[in-house]
Amino acid sequence: MGTLADQLAKLTGVAMPEDSGQKITIPAHLAPREVVSRTKLWADPNAVVAINIPENAKVITPETPDFKYVQLPPRPVEGGLVNVYLHDDDPARKDPSGYRGKKISATLEVWEKVFDNGKKFLYIDLRPAPTGKQATHTFKVSGSTIPEAAQASLRTAGQAGIDIPPPMRGAIIIAPIGRQKP
Repeated sequence: MGTLADQLAKLTGVAMPEDSGQKITIPAHLAPREVVSRTKLWADPNAVVAINIPENAKVITPETPDFKYVQLPPRPVEGGLVNVYLHDDDPARKDPSGYRGKKISATLEVWEKVFDNGKKFLYIDLRPAPTGKQATHTFKVSGSTIPEAAQASLRTAGQAGIDIPPPMRGAIIIAPIGRQKP
């Protein structure tokens, strides 16, 4: 992540020593935004996916130090990214870094986050499935949206297709293993 000076230099393109005392203005479109709502768009506790957790996946420790999660490499879509996170709710495993470099079975939830400027973003939360639970579903993040007629046929087939809101373009597709994906 780097020092504050490194982060500001990356955002603004202006490098400066850490102790320069120089003031800079972060452009409004780059300033951190406040999240005003989070909505769960899809979840099925019986749907389990198999996923490889990369060795270099980033362990994040937010303001609450007893809560950590792993950020997997984001999935690219047109105009942006869909973030994927691995959480472990088991208090006995407070540090999820042990999952790095392993293939695990996990439940999946798709969430929408809305910022105070009205922009919406989707992200995926994964949680380790109970020991021995095998994958029942696959998921894919696609750079294409899904036409309404295809959305209806996905639902009929027990699949889910969730379009990513503008300004990005893409979809998250969740399907039982062995089912045809669009």
